[in-house]
Amino acid sequence: MSTLLDIYRDGFPEDGDVFSGRFVADNADRAVTYSVGGRAVAAGYLLPKTLSAGGAEYSAYYLDAFSVLTPYRGTGVAQKLMRLLLDKAAADGAGYVFLSPFNGTYYRQYGFADAVYAEKTFITGGAAIPVRKASSDDVRRVYERMTSAADVYFVRKPRFYAECAFDHFLIGDGEGFAAGNIWNGEFEVTACTDYAALLSCDFLKGLFAYVPGTGKPFVQVYDPSAPGVNPFRGKIAITDKL
Repeated sequence: MSTLLDIYRDGFPEDGDVFSGRFVADNADRAVTYSVGGRAVAAGYLLPKTLSAGGAEYSAYYLDAFSVLTPYRGTGVAQKLMRLLLDKAAADGAGYVFLSPFNGTYYRQYGFADAVYAEKTFITGGAAIPVRKASSDDVRRVYERMTSAADVYFVRKPRFYAECAFDHFLIGDGEGFAAGNIWNGEFEVTACTDYAALLSCDFLKGLFAYVPGTGKPFVQVYDPSAPGVNPFRGKIAITDKL
């Protein structure tokens, strides 16, 4: 696991030691690596998801923490690692692979297409909206309301909501309209039904949030049957990092 942690820290130093250690420990068995001279120099994590699209459910993967050690960048290692990842996804029967790109163009070379757009927006505050620690049921309710009219979304399991209760807040009266956590100067939204109200929440003033719209590519998808093409239409609520 120490090698995986070294690769993660090299690629994502802003995440800090605590988060990095937790991520690698929780997902080490989902890592796919590429080695040079018997040493792993690159890794990516295939996190299993169930996708609801057009009323049917599909097996899918979310590709996270794709990274190559600095000395090996620009040598073709990234391309070889991506091939391993996509081949494993296909062998496992995953219908789609999703990721959140660090820029809007890099992953298109591998056949990923834009699926969700979002802008990183400053939360201005101004409204005294109630905020409290969220329970697993709180997060579940907001997520189910958000996706009730969506054509495409990830099907959540009870474990997901239980894990959210560790660090999530509920924004709004009663049932609430948003749930998420605060990390590294941002409010990371897990589910939201009213983004305008979220941006007016005084408790979150001074943080950033990603708001769906016509901004930069925020989630991209790889469809093995049609690389480079977004297979989804209608209302998309794929919000793993939104």
